[in-house]
Amino acid sequence: MRSVVLGTALSVCLLVLATSGIRAGMALSDPIESPVDTQVFSPQAIALANLNADSLLDAVVVGKTNAYFGVYPGNGHGAFGPQSDSGHLNLQPTDFVLGDFNGDGLLDLISINSACTS
Repeated sequence: MRSVVLGTALSVCLLVLATSGIRAGMALSDPIESPVDTQVFSPQAIALANLNADSLLDAVVVGKTNAYFGVYPGNGHGAFGPQSDSGHLNLQPTDFVLGDFNGDGLLDLISINSACTS
């Protein structure tokens, strides 16, 4: 089974649409909704990665307007749990990626911003 994860700006939730596989013609399930904390105002970008070493994909959602991000742990059943971590980025992030940028074996977040303070 494969899944498609969508972030919606209007209802501020993650929608997971499970598929029966590419070869089966992309038949999508009914959406599984996971709410996003209202502090992630105007969601701009999403990334999926196993952030807590439980072998499940977690979601990181970044909001553009208030530069707030939230981490939502995957539950293994097509949805995401309540926000487990959060914080602020610089001004107006437009996109971000996850990777081990400092070599400590843990995923880091790097963002590109449409405005900077310096």
